[in-house]
Amino acid sequence: MEAGKVTGLASTITLAEILVGAYRASSKAAKTVDLALSKLEAVGFKFLPVDRAVAYKGAEIRAACGLKLPDALIAATSLLNNAHSLVTRDKKMYAKVEDLRTSTPEELGYQ
Repeated sequence: MEAGKVTGLASTITLAEILVGAYRASSKAAKTVDLALSKLEAVGFKFLPVDRAVAYKGAEIRAACGLKLPDALIAATSLLNNAHSLVTRDKKMYAKVEDLRTSTPEELGYQ
């Protein structure tokens, strides 16, 4: 991978969701996940904060589509950053969001 090139992005909302599962498992699991996420960041993966633009777009998506706020903010992050695709196991949930492209991990070759 080219140094400094963004190879993927996610909302910090997604980061929090990943960490909740790890913390529920154990503090050791949380440390392991944190290490793995740090390695992703080292090769260009970015976790993007919820800023004002994401908040506005997320609110618009929630109002129009009825998604829960965290899911609307994740969709907004993807749209505003021109992500190739939002990777999700719940494509149906995001189907109502206009112009949002989705893929499952399996469609991208991940198990």
